[in-house]
Amino acid sequence: MNTVFQFVERIAPSVLRISLGLVLLWIGALHLQNPHSIVVLLSQSLPFLAESAFVYVLGALEVIAGVLLLAGLWVRYVGLLSLVLFAGTLTIFVIAPAVTGFPILTLIGQFLLKDIVLASAAITVAATDAARHEAKLAAGKKAEKMAASSKREARGVDMRLRNGERFPTITASRVGGGEMTIPQDLEGRWAVLLFYRGHWCPYCRQQLVDFQRAREQLNELGAEVVALSVDSLEQAQQTVERHRLSFPVLSGLDAHQVEEIVGASINQDPLSLQATGFVLRPDGTIAVAVYSSSAIGRLVAADTVNFLRYLQKAQ
Repeated sequence: MNTVFQFVERIAPSVLRISLGLVLLWIGALHLQNPHSIVVLLSQSLPFLAESAFVYVLGALEVIAGVLLLAGLWVRYVGLLSLVLFAGTLTIFVIAPAVTGFPILTLIGQFLLKDIVLASAAITVAATDAARHEAKLAAGKKAEKMAASSKREARGVDMRLRNGERFPTITASRVGGGEMTIPQDLEGRWAVLLFYRGHWCPYCRQQLVDFQRAREQLNELGAEVVALSVDSLEQAQQTVERHRLSFPVLSGLDAHQVEEIVGASINQDPLSLQATGFVLRPDGTIAVAVYSSSAIGRLVAADTVNFLRYLQKAQ
């Protein structure tokens, strides 16, 4: 019996999707062929919609939804559209109960009541497809994570990024609003990435101030500075305001995730990233990486400016 139940479980989502698609296709075709009966029903319940043109539009939507469900396209969105269509029909029970004979249903009432089953089917189809979509995304992220782990393991205990590698993708909230994705949002420009311990670290604050003072020189070199930490958005906002930072400051990083993909060391109490810095070329590859395992040891603004001048002169 387990085999039978497993088989039923496997085919159920597809059978339900196809069945709902066929019903919508059939209902839509009937509405397009003869809108009169629906116009009469609407005139008794929703008179402002009692027009053949509205029924034709409704029928067209139902046909399109049916075709998309049969083809397996945009299923979760079509499921939601179908739910709206069926829910709209069910409102007649509330708006015009005399038409349906509710609670003692007339033939019309019984006909409309079937839409409860169809609406439930639409919910199930939409939810199942959304769950599958999320599962695929999760599987993709897991595969990327495993690939990154394998890459790190191949290096042994040294998980740090090396010169010439493309910097891995990191997306985080930006002080001032929105998100920033590195290195994609920096492509075409030289970049300096400063992973700092947090708002509480005096060494980190001094580093950020030094790079703010060197901002004009860095701008002349076409280099953008980005600071990143595990700080909350509010804490990062305070750092920006306190030191009048004009370069992007990103917050809310996951320390363990960054440790895994970037190779940064972690400070356990409070949980944060140890100071780590990168200079990126315009193509997103690493020109230099600086890792610290404790409070001191980090990129220096003056050295970074001179290093960028050297790199650009050597091109």
